Amino acid sequence: MVRLDRFCSSPRPLSRRSLVVGRGWCRWVAAGSLILNGIQPLFADQDPKRELRLVIDYSARPDAAGLAAFDVCILDPAAKVDLGPCQARGTTCLAYVSLVEAAPGSVMEARSVAGGFALKQRNPEWGGRLLDVGQKAWSQALDAEIESILRKGYDGFFLDTVDSLERLKQLRPERAAADRTAVLDWIRRLHEAHPGKQLVMNRGFDLLEDLEGRLDGVLIEGVCYGKDARTGAYAPLPDEALAWTAERVKRCQALGLRVFGVEYVDPKKPEQVEDAVRRLRALGCMPLVTTPDLRGVVLGPMSGRPGGGTDRLGISAAWRWRILPLDTGWQTIHRSEKREHVTLSSGQSGRVGPPLPEGVDGCPPLSNSASPTYVG
Repeated sequence: MVRLDRFCSSPRPLSRRSLVVGRGWCRWVAAGSLILNGIQPLFADQDPKRELRLVIDYSARPDAAGLAAFDVCILDPAAKVDLGPCQARGTTCLAYVSLVEAAPGSVMEARSVAGGFALKQRNPEWGGRLLDVGQKAWSQALDAEIESILRKGYDGFFLDTVDSLERLKQLRPERAAADRTAVLDWIRRLHEAHPGKQLVMNRGFDLLEDLEGRLDGVLIEGVCYGKDARTGAYAPLPDEALAWTAERVKRCQALGLRVFGVEYVDPKKPEQVEDAVRRLRALGCMPLVTTPDLRGVVLGPMSGRPGGGTDRLGISAAWRWRILPLDTGWQTIHRSEKREHVTLSSGQSGRVGPPLPEGVDGCPPLSNSASPTYVG
C-alpha cells in the first residue's frame, strides 16, 4: 500500500485522557485544534505488552458502534462507515491495501488494466490479478489509492499480498530482484511521507529486516489451525508447520513489532476457539479467531486482557447484543467504554484480503507449512 498521503508531521504522543476523559469545553478545544491542524492524533500505548483486541470487517457497512469495542480494526476502504465514533473511543482504524494483486472486479484491477500494469496471470486460490510492480503506473495507482484513504480519516494501512512477490518470481525470475526492490521502495516512501500513520503488513517475512523501523505490526493468518482439504474439518497444524511459524513470530517480535494471529476454526466447537486463543497467546500473538468471510465476526478471545478487567472482555460499559444465526450458537458485542488510543509498535502466505468469492474458503490447508462482531 502506497502511503504517499500520510500526514506531513507525526504528532507528539499524548494521553488519550486529554481528549476523552477531560470534561467540558477543554476536550473539544483540544480536539478541534488537532482537526484544524490536519493531524489525526496517534497515542502511545502505556503498556506495549498489553493484548490488543482486533477485528477485521470487510463488509460494505460496518457497525461503527461495534468497532468501538476493539483496539484495532481493519476495514475495506470502500466501506460506508463513519470512523469518528470508534476513533473517539480509541480504536485505531486501518484501511486494507493490496500491493501485488488486484481483487477481481476491484477499482485497482480496473486501474491496472487501463494503466497497462495488469498481468494476465491470477492467483489460482483467490482469483486476484497479479500486478507488474516494476511499472511507474503501479506506484502511481497505489499513491492515488492512499490519497483517497487518507481523505477518509484512516489511522493507517494494512498491507496485503506482499507474499505474492514469490508468484512474480516464479513467472519472471529475471525480474525478481527488481520487483522486490520496487515494493520495498514504495513502502519506505509511504512511511517517510506519512510517519504518523500505522503500518501493519500481512506476513512478508522476507522483507522484515529491510523494513525495520518502518512497520508497526505484522499479521499472520493460520498460525496454528488449518482445514483438511479432504474432510473439510479444522484441526491444529502439524508440528513442523507450527515450529516454522513460531520461529517467524519470534523474528517479528525481535524487531519490536506487534504480531496479530488470525485463526479460522469450526464455530460450533468452542473448544477449538479456546485452544486457538491459548496457542496464539503462548506465542505472544494478539489473537483473533474469526470466520473466513472476514465480515466482523469474532469467535474469540473473550478477554482482551487475560486475568484482568471487570468482566470477560476487560471492559465495563453497557453492551448492545445481537444474536447471530442460530447455527453458530454465538452472540455479538457492539459497544465498550472509552479506552486509550494505541500505537502498534512495541518499542522493544496467508491472506486476509477482501471478502472471498462465494465457495472459496480461505483457510490454509493442513499440509501447508507456511500456512464487528464480537462473538462468545
